[in-house]
Amino acid sequence: MSLNDAARGSAHGRPRRRGAALEDAIYDAVVEEVAELGCDAASLEGIATRARIGRMSLYRRWPDKTALVLATLRDRLPEAVEPEAGAGPRERLGQVLASMFDASDRSAAFLLRVASAKALAPPTDAVAAAVRSEVLEPRIARLAEILRDAQSDGFLAETADVELLASTGPALLFQRLVLTGTGPTAEEVGRIVDLILPARDRE
Repeated sequence: MSLNDAARGSAHGRPRRRGAALEDAIYDAVVEEVAELGCDAASLEGIATRARIGRMSLYRRWPDKTALVLATLRDRLPEAVEPEAGAGPRERLGQVLASMFDASDRSAAFLLRVASAKALAPPTDAVAAAVRSEVLEPRIARLAEILRDAQSDGFLAETADVELLASTGPALLFQRLVLTGTGPTAEEVGRIVDLILPARDRE
């Protein structure tokens, strides 16, 4: 960085951030902007103001708001967990369900606003497609895998609809977000597990 660059940064009261530090600040700004205003009302100008950078700094990295929201989703939302080896089916279900919203309140509110805005969006909507393919579908697939194992081991009736049950937990978690704006407590995750796979002796 040149002395002139440093002087310009100091003159505008902006810290000279680069690389991961700058990207992290931008993602923070996206989370705040979308959580407060919603997906549609959020703007690159508002995000740049919150991040204390020039708008052109955003355009140099992302072509539009959709691309930036997608990048933030991928960076900030918790990944699908790999359940602990040797854990029982109920414990494994609980671990995956808890991981869906194992994030700060701001990140949970961010996901809520994105998911709510895109719930009825057409399949061609890039953000809605990302929420489905990168947030929901991997977790539902993991839950279905756990339930099929439970079915094979006699913990779940052979007639149970595994695909429907696997979708039930995430649906209830999203309902919790819609009603309260925050992620579930450990007790609430446990109650959802009870609904999907009640405690029972192995047959």
